[in-house]
Amino acid sequence: MESARFMDRRAECFSFSGCHYDPASGEAILSYEVDGRVLVEKIIFPWSPWPVDASRQAAFFQALELLHLVAGVSYYKAGLARRIDAGECRIDATMSGFLADLYEQGLGEFAYVNQLDLSGLINFDINSDLPTGSGAYSLDLPERALVAMGGAVHVFKPRSTGE
Repeated sequence: MESARFMDRRAECFSFSGCHYDPASGEAILSYEVDGRVLVEKIIFPWSPWPVDASRQAAFFQALELLHLVAGVSYYKAGLARRIDAGECRIDATMSGFLADLYEQGLGEFAYVNQLDLSGLINFDINSDLPTGSGAYSLDLPERALVAMGGAVHVFKPRSTGE
């Protein structure tokens, strides 16, 4: 059976090896390793958010860390490693469950095509007792959200509650 041969060749470790941002160029480098082989994702933010206040910088780096974790699903499938090392990324219980579900569901077609059962295979160890979205920083952001959907960008403004 094809899936048994595939699973026998699984990598030992998938690592989130680095997440670096250069405010001067607006370039973010997200690094991963599969059994020592380095994989790199480069993302350019054309309108670099610097200089800004410390709370906005902190929010940006939290979002960048989440992007690093989420984008990893594309690289994890390179070896379906037995162990996941989150590196410096903070993983609390909620984030661990979210990422395991995201990776398993995000690899659904890959698993189906390759006749693989991914249940229970993907585990993110908890390395933080602080919730990832603990709101440690007070942000002075406008009351709107920017959400990318279907290849287009939409700006949603909350309804006024006092009228």
